[in-house]
Amino acid sequence: MVAPERWNFPGEGVGAPSRYGVLREYLTVTFHRVVEQDRVATAADGSLAAFDTGLLTPFGEDVYAVFSPNVGDIAWKLDGFATAGSGELGARLVATLPDLPQPASYLERVEDVVCQPGRMLILDTAALLGEQVGRLPRAFLADQLADSPEASRLLREGVDAGSGRLGRGACRDLARAIKADPSLYRRMARALQDATSLSLRLAQASFRMAAPAFDPATGTMRLLLPLCLVDDGVADCAMSLELMPSGAYRGAAILSLPRAYACARVVSRDQSAWLSPEIVL
Repeated sequence: MVAPERWNFPGEGVGAPSRYGVLREYLTVTFHRVVEQDRVATAADGSLAAFDTGLLTPFGEDVYAVFSPNVGDIAWKLDGFATAGSGELGARLVATLPDLPQPASYLERVEDVVCQPGRMLILDTAALLGEQVGRLPRAFLADQLADSPEASRLLREGVDAGSGRLGRGACRDLARAIKADPSLYRRMARALQDATSLSLRLAQASFRMAAPAFDPATGTMRLLLPLCLVDDGVADCAMSLELMPSGAYRGAAILSLPRAYACARVVSRDQSAWLSPEIVL
């Protein structure tokens, strides 16, 4: 129904059992948000409920998710998606609801979109080089770990043959090896700090660099910045920045580019150029 977009994660739909992972994540977070904002419309007689998905058809029509009562622990079941007044579902929608539901909203202040100048940047290196170490680019890890035979071995042997990623146990072992070598830990922390600081300066010079994203776990906004850890000018992952009450930016999460795209797409269809494949900054 909706206008064509990039809704698959890489590899989905090519010999994989699932498809449209980006769309599933979009709808899940959107539903969470409209519930939080009390924007799910329910018929007075309890016969129908609906929410605005925030998506448009190729003709610019709003797409609504429509529900009917369900017997059992789950109160509602999804009947499908409709535009107002079109088809059986669309006709029920306008015949039952006096007002159509409003879409979710996210952006409430300029800080939700623009990186503010003069703010301190703090990275949670314990998290970034701990349980999240496997999210860093493999080439970056190989280069940083080259002088540590044990850490290099853990990196080589920890890659899962099926997914091509570091397994959870391998990430834990690698994180322990990094933290056991203070000079290695400091060197990697400096590399992350330098890459994030440069990206933040670029984002302060151009507001289109930062990609707003919503964190449903905390109900707060994040700013995603590209990190060029392997080749200058080529983004290979993203740093998630949280604006703290003190005014400082805290970086505590690394995201792959596909994951960053999915998170940013929840907020807006218009995406920063670096979230497109093979874009050079």
